[in-house]
Amino acid sequence: MSEKTLLDHAHEYIWGSSSGPESAVAGEEAGNGGGGDHQSSMPPLQFGRVIEVCSEESVQKDLEWLSPSSQPFPIIIGHETLEQLQHLRGVEMLRKVGYTDEVIQEKRKEGISFWLVRFMVDFHDSSPVRATWDEVLALVERVSPACHAKLLPVWEDIKVLPAEHYTESNIFGAQETAVLLFWTEKKKLQDSNPELFAKVESFEAFASAPLAETVNEQIIEGRAFLRHTLMLSELFRGDGFAYDKFGSQGMAEYLFPRTKIADLRLSEDVIEDSLVDGGEHKGEGEVVEHHEAETIAGCIQIYPPKNDRGFLTAVQGGCDASCVTNLFPTI
Repeated sequence: MSEKTLLDHAHEYIWGSSSGPESAVAGEEAGNGGGGDHQSSMPPLQFGRVIEVCSEESVQKDLEWLSPSSQPFPIIIGHETLEQLQHLRGVEMLRKVGYTDEVIQEKRKEGISFWLVRFMVDFHDSSPVRATWDEVLALVERVSPACHAKLLPVWEDIKVLPAEHYTESNIFGAQETAVLLFWTEKKKLQDSNPELFAKVESFEAFASAPLAETVNEQIIEGRAFLRHTLMLSELFRGDGFAYDKFGSQGMAEYLFPRTKIADLRLSEDVIEDSLVDGGEHKGEGEVVEHHEAETIAGCIQIYPPKNDRGFLTAVQGGCDASCVTNLFPTI
């Protein structure tokens, strides 16, 4: 009998099955150990996920899964706040789900586009995990008791230290080490400090790495694990919501097992109705030209538009000329 993978454990944690959402729904319909009338009485709820597409050539590949293989639990947008996105412009959407302007600009320079997928989730005995400190720690314990054992002694320290402390040299010693560990992208950390990256890049890596000798090092490595494995950035506050760098609250956040988009119950009709302008759109004296929105595999491109690298006019999450000029002067 083969050993279960972390993805198997993830599916069991969320769905009560290692086969993912389809088997869980099937089990509910058949009445197999799924909570019976209680579950059937709960309506499915709508969640969303912003997906990054690296290039036009990789669209189909990048839209196959909710997240890359390096992110076993993608962060998804909660049903409580998802509908708020339809009233926002493209860059504002991204800010509301936790992107900083600097990250957006850097990713656009690399040719990355941003897509939104909406999908329905039937709640079972377990549900998408709310992105709070307590729920994150419980998730880690379920997936990897060894990782949990490393985090638990320094968990309160990780929670209370504000983001800016991690970059002050008088807190943990070398400023460069703290910056590299916490806030850089995976590839940058891997290139800059492969030894440190190897300790925090995954559940398996963190579980097998030797325990750091000092408490401060344990705090650094524990927070780095959360940053690079669960993608909990410096803006993470652990109260279940995303925040921008100015402290404004954004979308409700949940963690969800990495799943193929084809295995989800997509909400294509809701995407098209709420995000795509049906014709001319008048606001503050302006008439916005209508274009066809780019939709692939149930995902809609929210920034930038397929037909124009500077404007997003088909989607109400668009960005006007001044927004593009201010944020992305090289585009």
